[in-house]
Amino acid sequence: MPKTRQRRFRAPAPVFGALVAAGLPLLPGVPAWSRAAVPQPARASRPPAGHPPIRHVIEIMLENHTFDNLFGRFPGADGVPAGVKLPNPDTNYVAPPVSPAPAPANEGDTVDINHNRAAEIMMMDYRPPLLAGGRGYFRGFGPGNAFQPGAPGWKMNYYTTDPQNSLASITLFGPHNLPDEWFLARHFVLADRNFQPAIGPTQPNRIYAVAAAADGWISDSPPSQTLRIRTIFDQLSARGLSWRIYQGDYNGPPPAPEGQGFVTHWNPAWYTPILRNRHLWNHVRNTAALLPAIEGGHLPNFSFVVPTWLYSEHPPTDIRLGDAWLGQVVEAVMHSRYWDSTAIFVTYDEGGGYWDHVPPPLAFRYGYGTRTPLVIISPYVRPGVYSRTTTNISILAFMQHLWGLPPLNALNARSNDLMSAFDFRQRPLPPVSLPSVPPVTLEMAGPGENVVAVPGVPFTLTMKAKTPGLVTDTTLTGPVILTVTGPAGLKAPVSVPTSVGLQAGKGAFTAVFPVAGYYRITAQGPRGSRGWVTVDVGVGAGTAP
Repeated sequence: MPKTRQRRFRAPAPVFGALVAAGLPLLPGVPAWSRAAVPQPARASRPPAGHPPIRHVIEIMLENHTFDNLFGRFPGADGVPAGVKLPNPDTNYVAPPVSPAPAPANEGDTVDINHNRAAEIMMMDYRPPLLAGGRGYFRGFGPGNAFQPGAPGWKMNYYTTDPQNSLASITLFGPHNLPDEWFLARHFVLADRNFQPAIGPTQPNRIYAVAAAADGWISDSPPSQTLRIRTIFDQLSARGLSWRIYQGDYNGPPPAPEGQGFVTHWNPAWYTPILRNRHLWNHVRNTAALLPAIEGGHLPNFSFVVPTWLYSEHPPTDIRLGDAWLGQVVEAVMHSRYWDSTAIFVTYDEGGGYWDHVPPPLAFRYGYGTRTPLVIISPYVRPGVYSRTTTNISILAFMQHLWGLPPLNALNARSNDLMSAFDFRQRPLPPVSLPSVPPVTLEMAGPGENVVAVPGVPFTLTMKAKTPGLVTDTTLTGPVILTVTGPAGLKAPVSVPTSVGLQAGKGAFTAVFPVAGYYRITAQGPRGSRGWVTVDVGVGAGTAP
């Protein structure tokens, strides 16, 4: 990648003796070269002069994208290597290799590809400890856990040769899909060595983010009993510090996890003791309560923010919708009394099965997993690309350092606490004006959670005007202009109305898509409202963009 003026921060390469001198416990069964790649101890950071002015931490957790998938072309970052080639997604190798390619204008998502633990192990060519004589390791790269352009394993060839995952895993998104997040990354901090904590799917990684452990839980199936672990929420409560989980679609304490959909699936505290105590459910609020808390002066010390499905960026939702909502939340903080005392961390729970070229350090039995994006927004960050090894556990360590809380376990203690990404003595950075933040978003959805249609069959989409709190704006009425972009070379006409009427924040329209492929619909309505949806019409993960 070309050099830029962005400031780049890399940790000095740790060596064995330094780890011992620092008191870092060595990991049993992990080779010495991978121990050297483990992050520095959280308590090893040099404290800034005086107490950091941060009194509020907001973590916004989005879904299922790797670093290369979203920031693979970001200037100055460790992005997609020039000229990299991957086997064509044909199991017989009858076609020439392909390169990761940017998503075209008609594509704001891909299909949801397999990303459970077994699939991730296959994707990364990882040999778990039980299959490797007690030592887990990645095959296909050399000492130092470094990317080798000719390595057969770490180029994730096992995904690109699987017809069920193939081309979707190497699609690249960029600033045209994520204008606000890229803008924030350019003006604040983008971490390009952040890894999902565990080799596995959503739920264990969300638990690791708040507990640095998951009590052996490595799947998305609900555990049979409450996990025996403490979380950052326990620590904050014990210290008298306030916290809230702001969650889309939450409408009150659920009596049981069954039937609660993403409310429990994405809530990292649900299966831990902290929320088995029913009176602590008053710490959970709908996302509709977040902006009033910011504007009204009631923001807690720690806010863990989870949007609804359509705004989570989880494939196959259109990531532009999630990007617009993210911009709304960040702008609300920037224009509030809290800007000078807040650090915002934009995280992704895991990589969703997408390709990424950087092998993770081997830190413990279950991880680390794939590299994921991390954007840090605060008046006190050192702007640029931050290249020290981190995970989402690092936000946990940041809060512990900030408020004098002990680590929850050894993995937590070894985690980078991100203090080196900040300079609390610098002149505070001013708020910025984001390039593409609508006051209201226009949410378009099909009959199910995924917008999937069949060629030639009428397909009805509902439309709702949503506030930044992700509740319907019933004050919005008027015409909405629709524009559709179909697959390259499309000759048959697409039956989509040029406009649809919005009444009290709601509307609907029917479309017919002539052939298979991705179709992207953009909407522009009253008061500057905007919306985006990608309709998957008869596509699979191997469908060409």
